[in-house]
Amino acid sequence: MITKHLVFNFLGAYFSIAPLATLMAFILIPAHKRIVFMAGFDVVVTLFVQTSVRMFATWAIKTDFLQATFKNMTETANKTRIQNERLRRLGDEL
Repeated sequence: MITKHLVFNFLGAYFSIAPLATLMAFILIPAHKRIVFMAGFDVVVTLFVQTSVRMFATWAIKTDFLQATFKNMTETANKTRIQNERLRRLGDEL
């Protein structure tokens, strides 16, 4: 779980437009309005990214590839759960 967090933070650092916005704010925006500008910019970027991801996810979930992948994942999880239950029941016979 922590490796996913580190990977996404690493990728987010390279594929972020926040440094550009910070530079633009430093050059163009007066100091007393900079915090408000950055907060507003973060809200706009977050809304855009969330909307884009949501639209992509709703499209992707309808594709045959992901449907087959989810089906395989579910079958594998069910088989693993059944095998684990059988292993636990071996000791119950005594």
